[in-house]
Amino acid sequence: MSSSGADRDDGYERPFAEGPTEESADATANGELMDQVLQETLAATDADTPLDPSELEALIDVARQHSGQTLASVVVELVEAVLATRFGGISDGGDRWRSMASAIAETLMDDPASRDRLESLWARLCEAAG
Repeated sequence: MSSSGADRDDGYERPFAEGPTEESADATANGELMDQVLQETLAATDADTPLDPSELEALIDVARQHSGQTLASVVVELVEAVLATRFGGISDGGDRWRSMASAIAETLMDDPASRDRLESLWARLCEAAG
C-alpha cells in the first residue's frame, strides 16, 4: 500500500496552503532558479557527493544550534544553510528566500530516498557537532 508524503504524520509541517497564491505565482516565475537550487541541494545530500568545506561547516553549525532535535524540525534550516553558501549573493534573507527553502525541504522530505539520505546526514552532523 502506497502513501503520499501528505498522508504521513511525521511531524513535518508543510508551510503551503492548498491552491494558488500570489507567492505560488512568484515561485512559478522563479521556477528555473528553484529547479537549479533543488538539484544542487539534492546533490549535497547524495552520499557519494562530498560537501564543500564551507557547506559542511554551515551544516554543522545548524546541528550545534539544534542539538537533540529531529530532522523534520530543522530541515528548512539545513536547506537554508546550503543555499546561503551556494547562493548567498542572491539571498535577501526574507520571506521569498524562506519560502524557497521550505519548498525545497518539503520536496526532499517527500522523496523517500532523499529523506533517508538527509536522516543519515543529520545523524552524522549531530555527531560532528558533539
